[in-house]
Amino acid sequence: MHVFCDACPTTAAGCCVFFAQNEKVRLIGSKVKLSSSKHARTVPQWELIAMVVGARLNAAIREIFSKDFPSISSHYWTDSTICLHWLFSIKQLSVFIRNRTTEILKLTDLSSWSHVSSANNPADILSRGCSADELQSPLWQRGPTWLTDRTLWPRWSPHSFAEDDVVSATAVDSYVHGKQSNTDSLQDLIDISRFQSYESMLRSMSYVLRFISNLKYASDKSRRSRQCPSAIDLVVLVPTAAEISQSEVVILRAHQLQHFKPERDYLCTKQSRPTRQHFKPRPPLVRQLNLKLNTNGLLVAPSRLEHAMLKQDTREPILVAKKSYFTTLLVRSVHERQLHAGVRDTVVALRKRFWL
Repeated sequence: MHVFCDACPTTAAGCCVFFAQNEKVRLIGSKVKLSSSKHARTVPQWELIAMVVGARLNAAIREIFSKDFPSISSHYWTDSTICLHWLFSIKQLSVFIRNRTTEILKLTDLSSWSHVSSANNPADILSRGCSADELQSPLWQRGPTWLTDRTLWPRWSPHSFAEDDVVSATAVDSYVHGKQSNTDSLQDLIDISRFQSYESMLRSMSYVLRFISNLKYASDKSRRSRQCPSAIDLVVLVPTAAEISQSEVVILRAHQLQHFKPERDYLCTKQSRPTRQHFKPRPPLVRQLNLKLNTNGLLVAPSRLEHAMLKQDTREPILVAKKSYFTTLLVRSVHERQLHAGVRDTVVALRKRFWL
């Protein structure tokens, strides 16, 4: 029995099982687990889910064939080296990874897992979707050509990568080249459609900013003698309150640049030039809400409580667009923090910091 596993984060995780006997190979089963928009998973996590699906499917098929083939053996194939190293790792992994690797090892033998290239993986056809004609291909009907000859099987060693790479997935041991770009869209900065909560979006952005900060530290000219921090050093504690606040400012700035670019450009130009040289017409929204830029470079709408002894966010609420997925996550977060209060209470709590 040969089980091939593969996944595509935008569609599904799938597997297919081939039965090889007397130099004859036939497809006897396959299964697909569709992806859900409720949970944002990385590509390696979806590959791991595909391995779980493959282990479960093969266990069910082996039970059916147990009477006719009591001594049948199974071999498992995946094109994800990261997931294979998770299986062989002795380090403490995250709960999501640990739960699934534990189930895989209960259903399969660790030595039965090997690596296969994507070009020779029939499950790749299953995960990315295909036409009816593609299902007639020899790869899907009979698997790779080398399946019946054990001497031709791809060779793979679990020790081909360092242990640090198991946790980090990609080691930061090379030069990083980048270019400066003007991000005019929040979607270019971070794909917020992947997130189902405002808090998870802020945490993810915090890790991104921390990673950038660590790269700047490693490339500092005054510290050239120091060794570049490894990837395992970059992923340390959970984000601090200061990092969460910083990530919120970055996302809000990108959000405003996407939805209020004319207003922002007008105020930035007004600050950088004397009043006499400022000839751009004032946008209507700037005049209506008396908009200005705060110390973080965010558009705020000063209220009548501008001089009251209140927090700055209450006196100068931050401007956000009415219709955007970012605003949906924000309102949902405020509503949940208010213990699912009514519309009026949610609006009152929201306007303590934001203006829609």
